[in-house]
Amino acid sequence: MPASKTAIPSPRHVAIRKLQCLGHWLSRQSLRTQVDILVITCTLACTLLLSLYAYQRLSVNIQQDARAWATSASRLAAHLATSTDPNRPEDISFAALTGVLEETASLPGVREVRLVRPDGWLQVQSERRDNATVRSLFPRGQRVSPPASPQINGHNTISVYTLLAVPDMPDSIPTATDYLEHGWIEVHVSTQGALLGAASEWFTSWLLTMGALTAALFILRRCLMKSIGPIMALAKLSTQIAQSPGLTAHVPWSSREVRRLGLALNAASRELGFQIGHTQRQLSRLRAVLDTAADAIISVTPQGLIDNANRASEHIFGPTSGALHGAPLTLILPSLRIQELEQLMRNGTLIHSTKSRTCRIECQALRGNGTAFPVDVLISEVNNDPDIRYTCIVRDLTDRKLDHENLTLYSRAVDCALNGIVISDARKLAHPIVYANRAFSRITGYAPQDVLGQDLSILDGAATNPEDLALLAETMHRGGSLTTTLVHHRREGAPFHNKLSISPVRNDAGVITHYIHVMEDVTGQIEVKQRLIERTARLNAAFHLSPDGFAVFDKDGELTSTNPSMRAMIGIPPEQCNGQEFDAWFRSLCENPETYRPVEQVGTANLRDVMILTHPYPRVVQREVRRNLAGSGETILYFQDITQQTELDRIKSDFLATAAHELRTPLASILGFTELMLHREYPEHKRRELLQTVHRQSELLSHLIQELLDLSRIEARQGKDFHIVPTRLGDIIDNAVADMGHQEAGRTIHVEGALALQVMADTEKIERALLNLLSNAFKYSPPGSQIRLTVDTDASEGAACARIRISDEGLGMTPAQMARAFERFYRADTSGRVPGTGLGLSIVKEIAELHGGSVGLSSKPGQGTTATLRLRLSPTPPQAD
Repeated sequence: MPASKTAIPSPRHVAIRKLQCLGHWLSRQSLRTQVDILVITCTLACTLLLSLYAYQRLSVNIQQDARAWATSASRLAAHLATSTDPNRPEDISFAALTGVLEETASLPGVREVRLVRPDGWLQVQSERRDNATVRSLFPRGQRVSPPASPQINGHNTISVYTLLAVPDMPDSIPTATDYLEHGWIEVHVSTQGALLGAASEWFTSWLLTMGALTAALFILRRCLMKSIGPIMALAKLSTQIAQSPGLTAHVPWSSREVRRLGLALNAASRELGFQIGHTQRQLSRLRAVLDTAADAIISVTPQGLIDNANRASEHIFGPTSGALHGAPLTLILPSLRIQELEQLMRNGTLIHSTKSRTCRIECQALRGNGTAFPVDVLISEVNNDPDIRYTCIVRDLTDRKLDHENLTLYSRAVDCALNGIVISDARKLAHPIVYANRAFSRITGYAPQDVLGQDLSILDGAATNPEDLALLAETMHRGGSLTTTLVHHRREGAPFHNKLSISPVRNDAGVITHYIHVMEDVTGQIEVKQRLIERTARLNAAFHLSPDGFAVFDKDGELTSTNPSMRAMIGIPPEQCNGQEFDAWFRSLCENPETYRPVEQVGTANLRDVMILTHPYPRVVQREVRRNLAGSGETILYFQDITQQTELDRIKSDFLATAAHELRTPLASILGFTELMLHREYPEHKRRELLQTVHRQSELLSHLIQELLDLSRIEARQGKDFHIVPTRLGDIIDNAVADMGHQEAGRTIHVEGALALQVMADTEKIERALLNLLSNAFKYSPPGSQIRLTVDTDASEGAACARIRISDEGLGMTPAQMARAFERFYRADTSGRVPGTGLGLSIVKEIAELHGGSVGLSSKPGQGTTATLRLRLSPTPPQAD
């Protein structure tokens, strides 16, 4: 046989076991030791947590300050380098530019400043040496890539700020102006010094905290020991009361509660001494009474042992009362086992005054020489004594006959059976019933006296199968034995399933005199079996109809079944394959087979693996493994197609990243210009220009946030707040054109077509969509150009609808740009000259679709763009224009 393997406990079980051992050890310590351990542990834990939290916050604050300082330094250097009059570039000297970089490198914490051309060639590099001096280098042939800004690399923080342009002049020596027209500036800031200083301050504060907590610990311990002293004295007293009743304690009370506890213990000790003396006197009197009784009086423990016996027991049984102490009761009363005593008490007479039961029986007893004799025993139960459970008063009854005792014993044995037992007389034609036990009455509802003289046909009913009755009659006619299950009826008419066994009883001549019928009510078992069959059918239906996939392996690891969803999701596995073959087949379907984890390597924890499949279709599948269900040894694999959920998560992440970028761009401009105005003095006209820039970027940021909120509100409510009613289309267009006229003064919009059409629309939402389309037409059209708005009907997509076309003479779009035009934050113009957020067309698309319409674009580069908005026509006939 293979050697048994020792189970290795898990780390979690080991940790729990150690905690249990620690708790057991603490429970065996004194109260003083427990208080010391508790106070010291809490103090050390609080000190450690506070220290770690303070050091972590210091490090985070230093890195945040370094990141902000690097960003400000890079912006300052870029603005200093470009803050000259653009109409007089000759004022800029290369030396002045180098001086700006060196001045920036000399700022606190700055380690290095670089000036880089737009093609990545490093032009100027100013760095601080260890002696705090700054030098400038002019490397040649060194090319770098712009890092993300800001970027943390160890103790260094790198920030990048973009300049205007650097022309490509390979054969001429560029001037300082050439370097200032593009490219970027990198500023490297070191946080090592700040971290060392913070660590020193943290260590000093930690030492002070430890000192203060140690002093507080000492004072707290003295106070607790002063309060615990009287409690310990009372605990010692409580352990001595049992040996010395009446003993009292005299200690100084430390509190009101301790004083009450001490007085209560002293009073309880004095009362206990008095009660023990009184009880001893009562016991002496009772012993004198018991010793004068003529019958044997025996007290029995809950375990069935003799606790005490009076002097009459010596005359009846032979051994002395001292020899009977501790002996089992069955030594003198063999039939009175502890189980028999309990059974007799359950059937005994209840005495209401003592709430106990008593009974009288006749049984056999044994004398000291082994002679058996009949006795009459009066048994009473004792409820309030933990040592004595029963008292037996035994009287000698030697006149009883042994056969009568045996008959009584047999009758009790049959009555105690759980199955119904019926005895019928086979010597008479109808096989009348001559005996029925109590279990028969419990099963059928018939009392024994109600069925005596009748046959078992009284249990037959409408649900009884005649074929079963015929088989039973044939078996009894042949004198054979039979076990069968048939439907019988109780006395109230309710059917039940009866497992009936019949056996003949023969006399010495071999003639059948009686039949023994043993009945067992198996209705519950059959109902459970039927419910199990129905539940299995429901589970099979759920298994086959579930949209998720299932694969079941038996205890030997063989694949037994798969449901249709699993086969449709990942294909049909090989027939009669085991777990390893299934893993190999599934691994071949994965996009990255190396990351696939075989089923055998998955533990008992319900872990979920996410796998990307390339066959039979590209999809993302989540797998969960369940082992040894209900101890059967089976393994079930659960597969769920989460392709759509994964794609939604990806779209959500892309949207958040793009939104963060779009919000950060105007914020960076606002912060940069406000920092310049805070740190430097400018003329009034220059200051006004900077404020206008900040105001323009703030409006752009506010417009972006508003459009994000509108788009989110539209998507979340799914048109539930839309008030879509029959509306005249001309009124909506007039309002939109009027609003657009105020926004775009000097521009013209040519409106024509069937303005009297009635459409199903929310006036406010459709007006918003038209304003977005008109705004795009104006922004991407040259000054002085005309915008055309045409209204007609169209049935190209099925049902007739109103078609609104807005055409411009602007830049136009390529097919690739039109394919992405309705994506959030996408803009065809990447130069930044045309204002906008890239959300306008997304909002138009959501509004149109929630109205049951659509929106589309048609365009060619350089020939303008036409936006087409389709809306459902109202069933209400149009009114006269």
